[in-house]
This record gives sequence, C-alpha cells and structure tokens, in this order.
Amino acid sequence: MGIKLRNDKWQADVSLTEGKKTTRLRQSFDSKTDAEAWIAVARQSLVKGKPVPQVSGSTTNYTLEKAARRCYLMHWKDGKSEDKQIQIIGQLERYFGKHELISSIKTTAIDDYILHMKSNNSAGGTINRKLASLSKILRQAHEEGKLSAMPKLRRQKEGQNRIRWLTHEEEELMLNTLDSWGDQDMIDAIVVSLDTGVRASELLRIKRSDITKEGLYIGDSKNGYPRLVPLTTRARNTLEIRGKTSHNNLLFDFQVNWYRDRFDRLRNHLDLHDVVWHTLRHTCASRLVQGGVPITHVKDWMGHKSITTTMRYAHLAPKHLQVGVSVLEKSSDNLSDNS
Repeated sequence: MGIKLRNDKWQADVSLTEGKKTTRLRQSFDSKTDAEAWIAVARQSLVKGKPVPQVSGSTTNYTLEKAARRCYLMHWKDGKSEDKQIQIIGQLERYFGKHELISSIKTTAIDDYILHMKSNNSAGGTINRKLASLSKILRQAHEEGKLSAMPKLRRQKEGQNRIRWLTHEEEELMLNTLDSWGDQDMIDAIVVSLDTGVRASELLRIKRSDITKEGLYIGDSKNGYPRLVPLTTRARNTLEIRGKTSHNNLLFDFQVNWYRDRFDRLRNHLDLHDVVWHTLRHTCASRLVQGGVPITHVKDWMGHKSITTTMRYAHLAPKHLQVGVSVLEKSSDNLSDNS
C-alpha cells in the first residue's frame, strides 16, 4: 500500500492478502489528499468484504479550462453556436484565468465579473449570454461531482435597446472601401447579408443548390425550420457568380472568425464602432419594415421563431398608424352625413 506521483497524478495502491489470495487495487488522483482518503476507505472496504468505492472525480485542481473544454465537447462542438461559444470561453478564461479552480468561481467572483462587463458598457443581453455559457460550464461540473454547490448567477435586465442599422450612405461607404482594398469576398458577403438578412452561420452554409428560381433556400436555420428568402437582383447575381467560381459546393467557404477579423478592420477604419456583423441582419429587417412589409411577413423572411422578436422593429413603421386616423375620419364623416 502506498502513494506515488506519476505523470502529474498521485497513484494510490492498496492490497489485501487473505490466505493465498491477494487483492490489489490502484487509482489515480489529482491530489495527494484525495489519494490518501481513498486508500483509507478502500482498505476498510476490502477488510470488511464490501465494494470499494469508485473514483467519482477529484475536485482538486479541476480548473476552468478543464471544465470549459469538457462542456464544449459535450454541448457545443459541431453545433450552430460553436464559434460563438469558443469566443465566450476565451473571454471567460481571460477574465477568471484558465487555471482558476472551478470551485473558486463563487457568487462574489461572478458578481465582480458582471460589474466588470457593466463598466465596459456591455448591454444586459450581452452579459446574460456570457452568464448562460458560464452557468452551463458550472452546471456540468456540479452534476459530475466536480463542484459541491452552484453559485448564484444574477441575470441582468434586458432593456429595449436601440436597434442599430446601416444607412444607405454607410453601406455605400463600406462597399467602396472594400472595393479599394480588393476584398471582393467581403463585398459579396455583405451584399447577400444585407439583402437576405441571413445569419452569419447561415451564410457559411449556402450551397449552389440552395439558389432556386423562387429565392434562397435556408434549410438549416437557428429555429429549426427551413425558409425560402426572396432574392434582390444584386443578391441573386452575387450568388450565381460565386456559384460559378467557387472551388467547392459552399459559396462562402471562409475560415473561422473570417467576418470578425476582416469586418473589424473595416469598421475600425471607418469609425463605425457600434456596427457588428449582426447589424447587417438588423438592417435587412429594418428596411423591410420601413418599406411597409407587414410584420408577419418580416417574421417569416427573417426566420424568427417568435413574433415577439420581430416586434422589436414594429416602431420603425409609424406611418401605418395613419391608416387608423383615416378610418376614424371616415367614420366621423359618415356620422355627420347621417345627422
């Protein structure tokens, strides 16, 4: 019976000889304390003829990096939000430290993280998305016995933030700048995104066969339902040209974070710091509503799961209220004529 340090693990050995029969057991642990505790229990179990407890996993030295990696492989790898979750995991590791023990991330530490994000003017929705990822990591560690208790994560209020969309002047400036840089791929990606409202993940999955006479077929959507998006002339021309020149079936076969690196360069160059890639999707929806497209039609176009999401844009069409005024005026005129 003994404990040895081998390959950064504490190896515990226990044995019991009864007559000519010798029973030997061996387990590895992250800490010497865990190894010693197991030996004591295992020895007594052997003597009393009871089952030896299995190792459920040591909490010592179980870091945020290990917990995040396991959660990523279990829940996010190859999923629709994989790229976003990789980004959030990186942010969490930079703030807390990748080697921080998962057991050290308690309520107070999380509150400090929330205050840190608030000091950087992060919106409530942004904070909540990062807290949701952290919660999933902590929850899995807790369920696997690596975390004794779940800390409290205080969800933030999400206000009705102003929707940022591009003006036609800003769009022209962005496209002209990209043209001067010779970045046709980014021009094509922006044009298709603006005129269809597809998400970045949907853009990357567009195939030649998705371009139909009726429009652009989005088969793998965030809400789980396919949809058919009508195409403007310039969006159709862009997709058809890429379909003829693309080296494979994917029309936008870009590397991970392609839009982040190249789009960041563009918006920083033009001082459009409040513009993100998702602004292109907001722009499409805003222009549809401003142009008088019924809100229910916009919902189907954008692929929103709930009309509540689409209703964020409803205030952009105040002119529709004038219809109500004309109806009331006609009613008043009829009453006057009958009096």
